Amino acid sequence: MQIYHTLKMTGLFEPVILEDVQIKQKYNDHAVIHIEGIAPPELVDQCMLKKLEEKLICLESKSQEKGGNPEVIFCGIILKAERNYGLQ
Repeated sequence: MQIYHTLKMTGLFEPVILEDVQIKQKYNDHAVIHIEGIAPPELVDQCMLKKLEEKLICLESKSQEKGGNPEVIFCGIILKAERNYGLQ
């Protein structure tokens, strides 16, 4: 399992530990991002009450330099959201 320490998700859930990030874009098409991560229990409770689809989400790269601005890697609207509460 690889954890992405230099990436930050903004929008709905900011204190999420990212475990997997995949960005795909076909020629002449919009990019699609697939994100898997772990959220603290208090955020999971909030997720259950919110409709996540049609909300804005951004993925940023934290600057390696002090005082540097983050670089936006992806910014878009959630089309489909799935929640897995660790129950298999």
